[in-house]
Amino acid sequence: MEIIETDFKFLRKLASLYEALTYSAIDPVVIKNITEIGENKIEMGMFYDAFGEASFEDLETANSIMMKRIERASNDIKKHDDYHKEFLRLFYDIDEFVNRNDRNKVAEASRNLCQRVKYYVCKIVEPHISRLQENNFLYPPSCIRDYAFYIPNAKLVGSLVFNRQQTIYGAEVYLNKIIMLSQNFSEIKEKIPIDKIATQCDLSEGIMDTSLRGRYELNKELLRRIGFDLDLV
Repeated sequence: MEIIETDFKFLRKLASLYEALTYSAIDPVVIKNITEIGENKIEMGMFYDAFGEASFEDLETANSIMMKRIERASNDIKKHDDYHKEFLRLFYDIDEFVNRNDRNKVAEASRNLCQRVKYYVCKIVEPHISRLQENNFLYPPSCIRDYAFYIPNAKLVGSLVFNRQQTIYGAEVYLNKIIMLSQNFSEIKEKIPIDKIATQCDLSEGIMDTSLRGRYELNKELLRRIGFDLDLV
């Protein structure tokens, strides 16, 4: 299958944003930890209920960190949930328009999504980082692991990369690229060459899959288990 380069670029960057938001969705319940791999020490994010070696002392430390997060920034956690719920809805809309082969609607919804992510980064993440300094736990969305992106039966293969710098400015640059490419994407006459943007399998329920929905639900559940029920605040 021959794929128009504009299609490939736009769809790859939009899928990269999806992947980045699957990580962003769990920021409140992830704690950074230094892990030794061979002779190297690497900073990795771990869910608070599996922190360190999951010893009693490690879990006590993680629970203490989580309680301080809730005490210091419960409103940030609630806003984070609200925004990621909106991002999930917008991606459902985009996938629906992809299935209808409605390029104009895909482009419009993508631009709306990018503007909302920009707003989240500038109005929620940036003030959060400024206020909490080294205790911050919300970050600009990023995807830096170079997961493969491909379209079935096509010859082109790329990487899922978004905001490799992991900065506020970097996120804005990538979002602007999606907005810029959306116009050219909307003007192409050929059928959209994929049936969904989502990069991960979505089981439609539960917290076990790594889709944006699964990660969004997992974040809510782990917060509920530590006593912060987002449905009640």
